[in-house]
Amino acid sequence: MAIVRRPAIRAGAAALLLSLAAAGCGDGAGDVSAAPAGGADGPRPGPATTLPPAVNGVRVLYDDLWTVEEGQWWLGSADAYFGDEIPTFRQLLESVNSGAVSITVPGADGRYRARVELRDVPPTIASWCEDAAEASLEVPSGKRAITMGSFESFDDLPVAGAGWYRVRYCTEQQDRAAGEDAFVGEDYATYSGRHLIQVWPAPPAADEALREGSDWARRLTTARP
Repeated sequence: MAIVRRPAIRAGAAALLLSLAAAGCGDGAGDVSAAPAGGADGPRPGPATTLPPAVNGVRVLYDDLWTVEEGQWWLGSADAYFGDEIPTFRQLLESVNSGAVSITVPGADGRYRARVELRDVPPTIASWCEDAAEASLEVPSGKRAITMGSFESFDDLPVAGAGWYRVRYCTEQQDRAAGEDAFVGEDYATYSGRHLIQVWPAPPAADEALREGSDWARRLTTARP
């Protein structure tokens, strides 16, 4: 499948993140790491159609560093993400053309500690979660996997099958991450905080902000073009 890089998406993400950084997000350096990132060099080998075993109702689809470039981090179908409707980058999590969801993070380039879980039922919001949002995602008929993608990073993740899913994004330390550098030398740095993405079957519903505990998240949702 050919993936088209849309200038409007790249420019929109970069411009918004630069404007938020200029508004002032603190100057805490935080700990950074140059460890290899999952998905950094393209898709992982092998099919993504076999679900991992469930432990206490949780199937872990991804648990590693994730490389974000050009402000792009999405889950679902590349065709949907790069379709007619483009992300606004003014929500922590937003649906795009029904077949993808877009995540907005403080740094347009760098590595993030990411975990993706498949659940059977909606989980409670983790106590450590400072910012949280939900959106809906449709997996087309015949598909048993979704893609987690960025500019040049892609990883196929298995799901239970076609249909509608609810996606929740939980994160912390966004204010600290917003003040950190994207690079350590010539390599990407790892931003502070955790990024938890939870997916479960559910009818479609409107995008919803559940928590906005960080100043960065509040500025994001009130930013103007």
